[in-house]
Amino acid sequence: MHMKSWQNESTVDRVIRFFVAIGAAFTAYYSHGATRTIWLIIAAIALINSVSGFNLLYKLVGISTVKGEK
Repeated sequence: MHMKSWQNESTVDRVIRFFVAIGAAFTAYYSHGATRTIWLIIAAIALINSVSGFNLLYKLVGISTVKGEK
């Protein structure tokens, strides 16, 4: 599979982030107040990262988990 040049997350990394997003969303469902908001933000960021394959923090530090890239 050809990765787009802006993607810096491997498939395994993306799958893990997807499951983290699901877990954070379930945790948010059972939380209240500010804690719910924090868990929803974590879920949203993890989901966006997993769907797009791009992580801004990785880009800022120069990390890539895509095989064959640094």
